[in-house]
This record gives sequence, C-alpha cells and structure tokens, in this order.
Amino acid sequence: MPSAKKEFTLTHVFENVETEEFDFFTDEEKHYNVFWNLNLCQYNGNVEFYIISSLTDDGSVAGSVDSDWSEPDGEEYCVETELDIKLTFADGKKIEEKRKVVFKTGDDSMHEFMCIPWSDLTRECSVDGKVKLEVRVKILKATGTETKKLMSFDEAMKDFSDAVLVVKKEKFYISKLFLAYQSSYFKSLLLGGFKESEKSEIVLKDIDPEDFQKFLEVLYGEDAVDDDTVEGIVHLADMYDAPKALKRCEQFLMKKSRKSLKSKLELSAKYNMDGVKNKCLGDIKTVADIQSVLPENLEEMNHSLMASVLRKAMSHLVHFTPMTTMSTLKKEFSMPCTFKKVPNVENSKNYSSFSKQEDHYNFLWRLSLKEADQKAVVRLHLTEPKDASDFSVETECYLTVFDVDGMSDTERFTYKFKPGDDNFGMTFSSWKRLARTYLINGEIEVEAHVKILNISRFENKKLKVFDESMKQFSDIVLVAGEEKFYVSKLFLASHSTYFNSLLLGKFDESKKSEVNLKDIDPGHFQKFLEVLHGEDAINDSTVEGIVRLADMYDAPTAHRRCEQFMMKESEKSLKEKLELSARYKMIRVKNKCLSEIKTAKDIKSVVPENIDEMDPSLTAAILKKAISHLK
Repeated sequence: MPSAKKEFTLTHVFENVETEEFDFFTDEEKHYNVFWNLNLCQYNGNVEFYIISSLTDDGSVAGSVDSDWSEPDGEEYCVETELDIKLTFADGKKIEEKRKVVFKTGDDSMHEFMCIPWSDLTRECSVDGKVKLEVRVKILKATGTETKKLMSFDEAMKDFSDAVLVVKKEKFYISKLFLAYQSSYFKSLLLGGFKESEKSEIVLKDIDPEDFQKFLEVLYGEDAVDDDTVEGIVHLADMYDAPKALKRCEQFLMKKSRKSLKSKLELSAKYNMDGVKNKCLGDIKTVADIQSVLPENLEEMNHSLMASVLRKAMSHLVHFTPMTTMSTLKKEFSMPCTFKKVPNVENSKNYSSFSKQEDHYNFLWRLSLKEADQKAVVRLHLTEPKDASDFSVETECYLTVFDVDGMSDTERFTYKFKPGDDNFGMTFSSWKRLARTYLINGEIEVEAHVKILNISRFENKKLKVFDESMKQFSDIVLVAGEEKFYVSKLFLASHSTYFNSLLLGKFDESKKSEVNLKDIDPGHFQKFLEVLHGEDAINDSTVEGIVRLADMYDAPTAHRRCEQFMMKESEKSLKEKLELSARYKMIRVKNKCLSEIKTAKDIKSVVPENIDEMDPSLTAAILKKAISHLK
C-alpha cells in the first residue's frame, strides 16, 4: 500500500483586479511545516502569479505589500512539488496549467507560475472584477521541513527495545510486546510464526519514515496529531489495524481539525471513520455547503458519500419525497398518475376519473379516483385479458397519495386479481379533506407500486416455437427449467460468444445433445430466442428478461434491439429505464433519459428510497442535476 499523499490546495478570490498597479499577497497558510501564500501583481503590461514558500511565518497579512519582497531568514530546505493551477473567471472560463516546481531556501522560495497580458485579464474580469485562483500542491519530496520529534526511537532507545524496524534508511528501536499490543498486524509479524519474529531487524516497505515516527508517537501517548500529520497517521493506523491511533485521529478530525468539510469527508470515507463522516454530513446545511464538498469529477467520489450528499441536495428541492425502490430482477412496477380538474366539495358528487392504461407483464393496468358518499377512493384496476378464459394475478400493492407539502399517505395491501375481481383500492380521506390537504391547483398526485407475486393460468402467446416439432431443424436441445428448446448450434453461436464457446468450443457440452441452462426463466429464454430469430418480441413486459440474457450471453443483436426499443418505444418510467440502462450497460438509453430530466419533479421521480443501492454513475449524474437546480 503506498504512503499517504501529502497535498493541499491554496484558494483565493482576487477582487478589483482591473485596478492598475495591482499587487496582492494572500494570508500565509502552514502546510507540512512550510508557510505558503499566493501573489498576484501587474508588471510591464502583464499579470504575474506567484506562489511563495518559507519555513517561518513573517507575520504578513493579506493585502498589498511592498513589491521588494524577500524571503525571511530561515534554515535550509528543499520541497519538490507538482502544481495543478486553475484560474476561473466570472463567466466560468478557465485557464489551467500543470508544472513541477522545486522550492528552496533563497531566491527559489518564490516562483512565478503564470503570466498573462493585463488587457486579457481586465477583459475577462469586466463583469465583476474578480478572478478565482486555485493551486493544488502535491509534495513529491521534502528535506529540511521535518517536524520536531516529540519522542526519540533512535539508538538511544536501544536498552528499552528488542527489535529494530527499518523504514527506508531510518531505524526505529521498539518493544515487540508494546507494538503487538497496539496492532494486530505487528502482533502477527513480531510474535507469530513469521520469519520476521526471529529477526532483530525488520524492513517495512512503502512507508514514509516521518509518518511512521508520528504513528509511533501517538501509540506512545504523545499529542502528535495535527492537520499535517493526521492523514499519514490514520493511513498507518488503518494499514496496521491500530485502533488506538485510529481513534485519536478520529477524535482530532471531529473536534480540532481545521481541514475543510471536503477533506474530512474524503478521509472519513477512505479510512472508514463513520463518526467523522456523520458529523461532517450533519454540518452540511446549505447549498453552499453541498457545493463545497463536491470534487470536480463526481465519478471519483466515494459512492456512499455521493449518496449522502445527494440526499442533502434532494432535501433542498421542493416537495421531495423518496419513491419506492424498484428491483430490476423482480416483477414489479410503478404507476404515477396526476388526476386533473378534480372538483371541490360542492361539485364532487359522482365524480370519477381514470388514468391511461399501461401494459405491465402482459396485463393492462390503470388507476381511478372516485367520489363515494363524500369519500375519496383510489383504486387499482386490472383489465381482463381477452385471450384468457381464466387467470389470477397475486400482488402486493402500495397506493400512495401526495399532499400539498410533498408528504404522502400510503396504504399497503395484498390482492389476487381474477375474473370478476379486477380492482381494489383505498378510501384515503373525506372529499372535504381531499380538497384542503391534497388538491393543488385542481390536481392530485397518486402512485401505485405493484409487486407481482404469482401469475397462473395465463401464458403470453409464443411468436415462434422451439419445441420438439423443430427437431429436424436442430442439432442441440437446451433445457431451461422444465422446458426444452430445439435450436441450431451454428445459428446460436453466431449470435452469442457465450454459446460459441459452450457449443463449438472444447467444453464437454459441445459433445452433448442436450445441455442444461441453470437459473434461467424459460419464458425469458423463449423471448430471447424469438428476438434472435427476428421476431418482434420486445415490449415493456419482456424487455428486462431479454436484455438480461443478452448481457449474460454476450448477444449484441438482442442487446441492440432492446436498447432501440427502450429509446424509441418503451413507456416505462424514467426511473425504470435508468435502472435498466445502468444494470445492462445501455449507454445511449442512459444518456437519453438523463437529457430528459429537466425539473425538480423529474429528479424526484428517479431517486430511489435507498440511494446507496443506486448505480454510482447514475448517482453522480443525478447529483449534478440536483446541484444545477440549487444554484
């Protein structure tokens, strides 16, 4: 495991930079025992940007200072760095550079890193006279900047040690028993059956000696944790499973650290410090707080953090109520509906309104809102299929009605739909209360979430048969569940790399006349084969099963046809399409759906109740959308 990174960011918004003879120094900041600050000045028709380092605090404060700046006297030091520089203007335009710079005692303690014409800068700042400068400093190597040691582990401690740990060229004299007591890693290494337990000198690889010095100091009770040392210490505490050091770092980050919320959240996620994470999330209260913790590339953000920040963002959107989580592996669906022109109490008698019918799993469903004895009744209806004399559909249903504050009333019920019993619902309020609590500009929002537990005595019509009647046109039988499919090896292999390897490769199955396919739904496999044979078998009820098999068997034709259907014909909700696009790598579907998310209501409609279960790339995309609505 590599050593903890030593990096930090200097940020400042310069104002009134269109002023002639502008010369401004920022406050000094101490990072890794070096004082740093930025300078922006106008000279000979150009704007020059500098970064300055020093081992001592010269007591300067931000503002205009004498241009004859010189480094305060100090000890010899050398810091090799990599700088990521970003200049951002009011209109969003950016200038970015990256370079390596070595800071040394003397003239090399101050470096110019950017120079642009004064006329260009004043033109870019003509709106508000402001420019934001960010310099991310990554320390590659440093000498002469070491922190004062709080405790010695050198040869002077030889009489109190029974082992020497070597980190690069530095030796640490320690007690095996003490270190083993503090760390399960060192317990195994020093007292276990490893060869190292018999050695008097052990080399530790890929460790920074200064980090290890501070780690030992913490274990020995010293107050060695600060904003510069905490990451190195917690990195080793995590690596060596040293709970005392980890706890000390966690306490420091929660109570004393002046690191940004963003930095603390990143550390909490990287090293599993839940206490720090929860405290930081509790401190995020405003839109500005949310924006401050977001990295430039959201895809690089820890997913659990991203999910938590998305929850915060959603809480700032008007009328946000989490929607019920959808599973893309089960037969379930959601039906949102907005009933319009709903009358008030005086005109409500005998009112009745139906939503449009929706096809889910080869059944037509719709919602209704009715007035009955001055009560408001919401019902879920299943239209009896014309090609089935008998059927039953066992369901678990959630009916939800949203009030004017974005809150909801939900009733759960189980119901078996069958001929003659084709609807079920709930009486959720009096019509008077409906008008007062739920009615918004003559509209009421209702949603049904339906999980299908069992379907019996109803079978979707087959578009093509693969039964024994196809025996003379087949050379292999594939068995899914209890159903046999007679197919051609060459045809199937041409459509699927999986079946190419299975049926024409060196596997035992290639020699068999009958091959069993485990954990495959025969109905899904039927539709998958129909698509491969050119049939129009894809609809909103079958697409999920087909694309799942297309993904599993690497069948590009079936996958492409499912993607085309999802983009052009599907009436599934944005939420369902996005979930399927993420699960089965349908990039074009995903991008199209994201482009259709334009309002806070759209965002609300695609966010599941448990955001942690959401695909990370979707979480990032939705978070970007949410943030754009909060600006």
